[in-house]
Amino acid sequence: MSSFWSLADTPLHKEGDLEQNWCWLPGWSFSAEVFRPFWEALPGQHWIADYQNTASSLDQACTLAADAPANAIWVGWSLGGAIATLAAESANAAALVTLATGKHFLADAEHDGMASSDFDAFCSGLNASPDKTLKRFISLCTQGADDPRALMKALKDHQLEASPTLTDSLNWLTQFTLEAPALPGVHFYSQTDALQAQGLAPASYSQSGSHAFFLTPEGQQELLHWLRPLLVVAAFAQEDDHGAT
Repeated sequence: MSSFWSLADTPLHKEGDLEQNWCWLPGWSFSAEVFRPFWEALPGQHWIADYQNTASSLDQACTLAADAPANAIWVGWSLGGAIATLAAESANAAALVTLATGKHFLADAEHDGMASSDFDAFCSGLNASPDKTLKRFISLCTQGADDPRALMKALKDHQLEASPTLTDSLNWLTQFTLEAPALPGVHFYSQTDALQAQGLAPASYSQSGSHAFFLTPEGQQELLHWLRPLLVVAAFAQEDDHGAT
């Protein structure tokens, strides 16, 4: 296991004899601690990705991500979801769930997304006033939420400090066009996402708004509704692997 992955500091939960592995990949500029409510609700071992401090390129992040436990359930948010989509199949994942991960990050004639001019202005702002720009990103992530202040506080607690590696990983957002792998799971979106993430199938839409919709109380329950049945999918995958050996 590479240093890309570390175990979350939560007790090992069990469901019968099942000790399920989960792989969690956060969005740009955030630590995987944003997923803690799910670690505490779902049985298994929870592996967290620190791609923003361990990989120097999107290609390297995907290579390191593939060094994950087999038959894991992968969950990735935004850029983390893009890395998960690119790497999960080669890691023999049992299932893949992405959150606010668009097929393409920048808008063009074929894809929804952020306008290139807005992205360029954001990159310039990050170089000139990194702390101010990171706060602005939290505002973008919470735009459309019913209670944006509460969501902003939750995100602020888990946002990384400005750094050259964070600036480098921002550019990864322009370097992919995704095709969903043939894995069980879902690509979860909000219809009121300021970053306009769309495009992967099968898609499901949350009743909660914003790019961070899954962190609201309602959004957490919706996501758990999708994640818990995947434990059964993963258990069958493990049985198939054992039967083949």
